[in-house]
Amino acid sequence: MESRYTSRQSSSAQEETESVLESRKKQRTGYYSAFWPQTQSTGTFNYRRYPQVNKAPQKPRPPDKFSLILPDTNTELIFIKGSVTDFKGESIVNAANEQCLGGGGVDGAITKAGGQKLADHRQKLPILYDNVRVPTGDARITNGGDLNASYCIHAVGPDFRTVENPYQSLDASYISVLREAKMNQLKEIAFIPLSSGIFRGSEPVKKVIKTGLEAIVNNTYNGLERVYMYGFKYEEMETFHTLYLKLKKMIKN
Repeated sequence: MESRYTSRQSSSAQEETESVLESRKKQRTGYYSAFWPQTQSTGTFNYRRYPQVNKAPQKPRPPDKFSLILPDTNTELIFIKGSVTDFKGESIVNAANEQCLGGGGVDGAITKAGGQKLADHRQKLPILYDNVRVPTGDARITNGGDLNASYCIHAVGPDFRTVENPYQSLDASYISVLREAKMNQLKEIAFIPLSSGIFRGSEPVKKVIKTGLEAIVNNTYNGLERVYMYGFKYEEMETFHTLYLKLKKMIKN
């Protein structure tokens, strides 16, 4: 008796479940999510209904490369996605520290790519005080060693967490790079956004990059044919493109 009762109860429960599922299938108007795997015996799913959600349109991704001409010096300003160590040309900018013997991040990548030759040239830079070869806000040029670039300009951007008047120092570091380039009559420079990583602390990346870009635009010189701005992170390329569109509009006006 117990066995027949259990069998009738199971059969009744199964019929009720199938009836509910069929009713839900007919009433579907939104998204459904299967929360139970398909069974080989019945070939059915259990569904849970969710309301329709209108997704916000996604912002278009910035291009991997875009450029404009700065009218005062006829310098082409080129924004490009990638690592500055891949640049093949006249000079690249290194985000160095004050000792200028190597570090992490971009500095570490350039140190590795430049090999022992670049390390030797950096070691030969004169020590100014307390093992400081390049003060914050300044820059020094050396041979590029094994880099694809002939020269490497080592610039020390400020650490926003510790330096007073960091934006003034940041502006000075870009100007110092362009000073070194002009003294050596360089025609092209590949920059990276200085102090835009861990050194910016809680400062907005857009403001940090904007300060550097303004310094470049205001201090190019006759004979400087191309300036590259390399962005490795998405937020850097997104900021580049936003500032590029504003600068392009200003030039047209």
